[in-house]
Amino acid sequence: MKLRFRIDPAGRIHDIQITSAVRNQWAEDTARHALSALKLPPVPNQVMREAGMDGCYASAQLILAKTESDFNRLMKERPK
Repeated sequence: MKLRFRIDPAGRIHDIQITSAVRNQWAEDTARHALSALKLPPVPNQVMREAGMDGCYASAQLILAKTESDFNRLMKERPK
C-alpha cells in the first residue's frame, strides 16, 4: 500500500491519501490511524525559513502480511 501525506512544521501528519489500490478496508484504516497518531520531531524554524517552506509532503509504502513468510515474499517482490 502506498500513501502520500503532508507533514506540518510541528511534525504532525495531515491529508493522508492512499495512492495505490487497496482491497482491504481494515488495512487502509489501520494505515491512516497509525500515520495520524505518529508525531515526528518539529522541523527547525531556521530550516523552514531557509527552505521557504510551510511543512512538506512525503510518501511511504506499508506492507501488511498475514505471516512472516508472506511478508518476506512481498518484500522481495516490491519494486525498488
